[in-house]
Amino acid sequence: MTVRVRTGGAGNPTKKRFEMAMDATTQSDSEKVRRSDGARSRATRFSRLLFWSSVLVLAFGAGMYLVGSDTFPRSRIHRGVKAVRDMWAAHTLKMPALGGWHAVEAPPDSVGLRRVELAGEEGLTDPVLADGGWWRFGERCPEADGCLAVEFSDRGEVGRAWPFRPIEIEEAGVAHGSRYEKTPGVASHEVLAVSSVVPYSNGDLLATFAYRKFHFPYAAGIARIDRTGQPLWHRRDYSHHEPYVADDGTIWVAGLKPSPRALGTIAECKNGTAVLDVVNVLDGRGTLVEEVLVADVLYDSPWASALTWANPCDPLHLNSVSAVDEDVSGLDGVTPGDMVLSLQNLNAFAILDSKTHELKRLVRGAFARQHSVKHLGGSEFVMFDKEGGRGRQRDAKGMRYKYSRVLVVDAATGEETVIFPRNPERLADWYSAGGGRISISPDGTRLIASYSAAGKAVEVQIEDGRVLAEFDFVHDMRRFGRLAGNDAVRFESGAVFYALATPGDKQ
Repeated sequence: MTVRVRTGGAGNPTKKRFEMAMDATTQSDSEKVRRSDGARSRATRFSRLLFWSSVLVLAFGAGMYLVGSDTFPRSRIHRGVKAVRDMWAAHTLKMPALGGWHAVEAPPDSVGLRRVELAGEEGLTDPVLADGGWWRFGERCPEADGCLAVEFSDRGEVGRAWPFRPIEIEEAGVAHGSRYEKTPGVASHEVLAVSSVVPYSNGDLLATFAYRKFHFPYAAGIARIDRTGQPLWHRRDYSHHEPYVADDGTIWVAGLKPSPRALGTIAECKNGTAVLDVVNVLDGRGTLVEEVLVADVLYDSPWASALTWANPCDPLHLNSVSAVDEDVSGLDGVTPGDMVLSLQNLNAFAILDSKTHELKRLVRGAFARQHSVKHLGGSEFVMFDKEGGRGRQRDAKGMRYKYSRVLVVDAATGEETVIFPRNPERLADWYSAGGGRISISPDGTRLIASYSAAGKAVEVQIEDGRVLAEFDFVHDMRRFGRLAGNDAVRFESGAVFYALATPGDKQ
């Protein structure tokens, strides 16, 4: 039996109720589908968020691990970023990295007459040299890019000169264990600056170099240069500052040892690399004989606490290495030939046994950020005290003027004596924000202090501080097409020193 349901016409109420029921059912099903789809969508989004959050956490953890270690690929990534940055900086460099300079209002033809001002009629007693570099002393080295160094006559005139050949120096053989990583695409000779020079008796020069502008680390190694400016050997080993040459030809020179970790911490350093200080001991041919890690020497000594508040990325800043002389006295355990190290960032100098590397003394005082510590005799040491001087005069902000001092420190008693400057009216004239070098005369009665960043130097009597000569690092720029429209400039770098020639046949 078949049952038929009459829906009737358009006005049939039964049909309307049926349609309304079907619509409600359809809407209910659609709402359920929408809710189900929404739930699935939210679950999907949450799963993706959880996944990417986990990836970020893992990446952060891996990054923290790589920062604290030298695990691949941390070092490769750092070198790659550095190479790109350095190549861009080199591309934008418009001229050689000359360092700081000031225009000099003087006829360029008179530059040679301004370089040395003698206080008396006797002239310079001993041969004196000045180091150079890009565009320095160009009139004496016309076939090169300036002079590597020049020698002054007793009347202060430039005599013998050594040409500066940065391309040849950078392209020289790098045997004997060199380890400097040259940045691809960078014309490094254009940013090569002369750091310090030591003469040999046969006319050769031992020179250290630094890179200006964008290079890190800044140290560019050490080379022996003949009298024609040609390199005999060149070590790109991060050597820097003034080297010391012993009578047997052994070379001591400050060096940097890049480290993936800062000293005693996993802190990330500004340039991605910490620099730890070493003394490189070389033979006369530039071969590395020994490497002394100075921080380890301090850690193994009674003065280890000196490193407590040190900058972990540059804890010591070793800036000179010299030796204790034969006439040492009054210092128990200190013997001739011991190493003397100037540790700028500790405001201290250290005396080490040159054979066992035992730290015999760490000397501190009223000096600050000192350079070029040398044994003067007995228990006294002389230094370039870069930041230790404070004058009575005040600047526009009410701050006392800083000045750099030539200071003698008695390591036995702690007594300190200012050799120069002593004129209270000229203290503010003698400040060097960087560098600084002390050179003691052969007879030990005079010294030359180079205020490198100020572009000048002074020779004084050690006994009373009397000024004997003043040196001005001024140069004629016309041969190089003028510098920013200036015919004569004073460079904020350089040093003047006695020609204390070392044995020339010990190679």
